[in-house]
Amino acid sequence: MLRPLTMPRTPYLALSVVLGSLVTGCGPSLYQKKILAAKEARARGDLAAEALAWRSACQIEPDDKETCTNAKRTAEALTRKSLEGSAPACQRGDLTACAKGLSDLRVLTPNNPEALALLREAERLHAKTCATLDAKGTASMMLVRWGCFANVARLVDDPAYEAMLQEERAHQASGFLTLGRSGPHGASFVFNRSAQCFSRGAGEGAVVQASADAFLRAAALPITVRTRAGGASLLPGTTANACSSIAEALGPRAYCSRGAPVAPDLALDLGLTLGGVDHRVATEMRVATYVSGVETYPNPNRPAAEAEVDRAQSAFQAIEQEALDREARCNRTRTPAACDHYNAIVPTYNQRQQALANARQHLANTPPTLTREIIARVEYPVRHHTWSVPYSVLARSLAGAEAHREGVFERRDSETTGVAVAGVAADPLVVPRIEDFNGELARIARAVGASVADLAFKQRATCAGEPWNLDDVERLDCRARSELYTTGALPRPESWNVDCR
Repeated sequence: MLRPLTMPRTPYLALSVVLGSLVTGCGPSLYQKKILAAKEARARGDLAAEALAWRSACQIEPDDKETCTNAKRTAEALTRKSLEGSAPACQRGDLTACAKGLSDLRVLTPNNPEALALLREAERLHAKTCATLDAKGTASMMLVRWGCFANVARLVDDPAYEAMLQEERAHQASGFLTLGRSGPHGASFVFNRSAQCFSRGAGEGAVVQASADAFLRAAALPITVRTRAGGASLLPGTTANACSSIAEALGPRAYCSRGAPVAPDLALDLGLTLGGVDHRVATEMRVATYVSGVETYPNPNRPAAEAEVDRAQSAFQAIEQEALDREARCNRTRTPAACDHYNAIVPTYNQRQQALANARQHLANTPPTLTREIIARVEYPVRHHTWSVPYSVLARSLAGAEAHREGVFERRDSETTGVAVAGVAADPLVVPRIEDFNGELARIARAVGASVADLAFKQRATCAGEPWNLDDVERLDCRARSELYTTGALPRPESWNVDCR
């Protein structure tokens, strides 16, 4: 590259940037927060919150005499206020008011002996009052008595009172077991199940099971199912267990008759039909693409790059000799005119020389040939299969109630041999078994037959929706039977006692 005469360069100016740092302050410490909480509690007249806050602050900074003095002062004030304010309620046996009045003090000093003495006295008097509530020995009053004990347990939160509750549970279990020894079977089950709820042990489990068995023997009703089956796809034995299947769906309220007389609305005729299999196939042609090879081809950009080099070479050669001659004349004569003449051609010379270098570099980066993948396409079939089987189920009782369902069972699957070279995996055909259609028909027959019998049972639930009257054993027995006939399950104890699970 030729170099002309040059002028001195102008220096760049540097910019200086002053960065400032951000300073963040720390918030108040936990100790300061407790002090602030104590002062705010005092301002609003909340002695309990103030005492707790001063105590926490003293625990954080035990050497701070002023803070610990405030902690001692507010604790003594809270103790006096709580004991004096709660004593009347505690001494008359108002356990709720007593426990609430002592709650703040018990948070601050859980083992305060004077507070515990007042609380225990209130517990003793409250228990004495509760114990008089079931003097008549009726089931409803037993639950009232239990509520008297249990409703304040969470508020009291005292291990001594929890021990009283355990004794009361044993009393309740014993009382309900006594009630369950006689009376109708449904009422007896309700009482024995209640006893099990209150007992912490497993001693009542056998009693409850025996009571449930006796109740079901008395309340469960027999059913019969006569089947009529036909159709091209129905297999022998599909309806052989129709009665037991429907009875199972109905739950313990029903059993298949073993010679016992059956009510007309529980004697079912079951008609089932499973038609022939209609197999349809639809073929879909799909296309898979894959790389079958690589081919080489001339680079379409190469001719243009070569032509650009030729043009740049010609342009540079046209000025090269002239520039060299002017440079030699300037160096030889050292005259301003000769050197100015030389300097005038230098920019053009350098520009064309650079253009030639760029063109040669572009040509070097443009290979004569390129390669590309050969994409092949191949068609392959996918066969979609559909199997359809019509069915019909009709259940009718001898009393005239009926339910009917009909439709078409369908199964679908697709198959293809695949195209290994294109990465399409083979998908073999899975043909449905005729046993699958028969099994689905049996499940529908079970549901349809059970729906007719379920209506018959619900019509017998004459006490459904009535309150659980635990003192009238005849109505209680009817209510228990109605629950069984309505839900198909034994009555759940939370229905009559919210504390029972």
